[in-house]
Amino acid sequence: MTTQIAAALIFLARSVGITAAVLLLLGLAQDAAWPMAAYAAWSGWAGACLALAAALRLATRPASWPWPGVWALALFWGAWHAWEPPGRPADPRWNGPGARVAVANAFRHNATLEEAAIAVARQQPDILVVLEATTAVRDAMIRHVAHHHAWWAPEGDGVHGGILVLSRYAPEGEARIAPPEGSFGRDAVEVVLRAPFGPVRLLAAHPRSPLSEPARQERALTLAGLSARLRQPGPPVIIAGDLNITPRIRDWRLLDPDGRLVGATPWWIGTFPARFGSAGIAIDHILAGPGLATVGPVPFEIPGSDHRGILSEIRPAR
Repeated sequence: MTTQIAAALIFLARSVGITAAVLLLLGLAQDAAWPMAAYAAWSGWAGACLALAAALRLATRPASWPWPGVWALALFWGAWHAWEPPGRPADPRWNGPGARVAVANAFRHNATLEEAAIAVARQQPDILVVLEATTAVRDAMIRHVAHHHAWWAPEGDGVHGGILVLSRYAPEGEARIAPPEGSFGRDAVEVVLRAPFGPVRLLAAHPRSPLSEPARQERALTLAGLSARLRQPGPPVIIAGDLNITPRIRDWRLLDPDGRLVGATPWWIGTFPARFGSAGIAIDHILAGPGLATVGPVPFEIPGSDHRGILSEIRPAR
């Protein structure tokens, strides 16, 4: 009996170890493989079929747990977003004097804009950053997110998107709408807002997706430009948007070379592509600079979008 218990414990430890190692590798592989995952829907179906085959084998041959178990657990991990908390967290830490900040990439080809805007408004953000904000996206968000202050930085004529910032808080001075210092391409929105705990400087940005070397270089310049603005004197800084990067990618150091930013979306909360849920990659972020702390982020679904939204609460650091 003692030998059987020992063998069972060894088997369990080996199974857990193998499963944990594979899930870790899956997390690391997200950064390298996300362009394929974003544009190849078959990869999701292939993973589901492999997991189903593994589950069937596990049912017929329980002794073969480690590898079928890995696939079954990976499938469960990919579907985990179905059990994630709703947009307004029940965590009592959210009840403090903070500012609720949301990031939502609405997807410029979204065919369900009204539903998307209602889903975003349901998060009750005090500050909202919307990416791929075409004229139609802008109008829908403004209709449903009833904030008095709005800034829009269209890309070109607005047909291809842009950045929309909606705020419950009044601004201090004029907003700056221009590419970050030293960069080119897409504009960023920079505005100082009167939050309940004092003024904060919001930097809303959407660096280029690094699907080519020129695009990667443009993203690098944008990240470096945001980092330069972070070091300017003034109120504490919030950087929010679809930054098209995760903290494990080398270029993240261009944005945060000395680790002063907090609140990055962790790898287990995927935001893109939305259909992959938590198995996606975390490229949408709400970052707080020195003097600020974050609670969250919490993901939420945006109907018709290829991204999930995120919601965090920003408050003074203790």
